[in-house]
Amino acid sequence: MVRSTCRSPYGSTRCWIGCMGRRLRVSKGPAKGAEAIKYEIMSKPHRPTSYESASGKRGEPETPMHGEAWVGAHKRLRRLIRQGHDVDALDDTGESPLHGAASHGNATALRVLLRAGADPNMHATDTGMTPLHWACGWGGLAAVRALVRHGADVDAKDHKDRTPEQVALEHGKTGVAEWLRQRCLQAASVR
Repeated sequence: MVRSTCRSPYGSTRCWIGCMGRRLRVSKGPAKGAEAIKYEIMSKPHRPTSYESASGKRGEPETPMHGEAWVGAHKRLRRLIRQGHDVDALDDTGESPLHGAASHGNATALRVLLRAGADPNMHATDTGMTPLHWACGWGGLAAVRALVRHGADVDAKDHKDRTPEQVALEHGKTGVAEWLRQRCLQAASVR
């Protein structure tokens, strides 16, 4: 979503761009000797007015649960859960809100969804990835820990036969991969 408005009599233009739930302000205006471009991530998230009308095909959330999980709005997630929204609702790629929260590293949103009964081992229909795969590749260690503590399968495989640890290594997240390896060793020694 892009909104553009001219702001200055001196020729500068500002555009508002929806960027993963946050507003990104791009200011472009004249500067001494060169053109100045400024990017700022705004503190308040941008919210589409109707999640239900979004198709999800352009990276938009399909349900309110998906949208709030993406941006980590845990208080709004709790409200939606109280209103009866499905914590395991699937989008057009077969991903649940838990997948989105995991990929964005929103550990608090993950915990809210998991406590409400979200399935930590749900495989996305298009990639076969679980929320743990997403957290390992893009989310971060806090998200990985939250999922593992709530029963996520560390040996789950996606459609390419990759485990979450392998996804972490592919994306250069050696700390996450090492933590998973240690966790697996601890579990094996307990057995």
